[in-house]
Amino acid sequence: MKAYAAPTMHPMQERALRANRGRSPLLQLTVRRGVPAPVEHQRKSPA
Repeated sequence: MKAYAAPTMHPMQERALRANRGRSPLLQLTVRRGVPAPVEHQRKSPA
């Protein structure tokens, strides 16, 4: 039963995590799952 990494989060939580990924402590987790990290738009956003 451990042949794959099962998603442990609710889809909406994953969506929020994806939106936050530039400054998220779970960066390694999302990268490990193979989700591309959009950091460019966060880098160019006015703070």
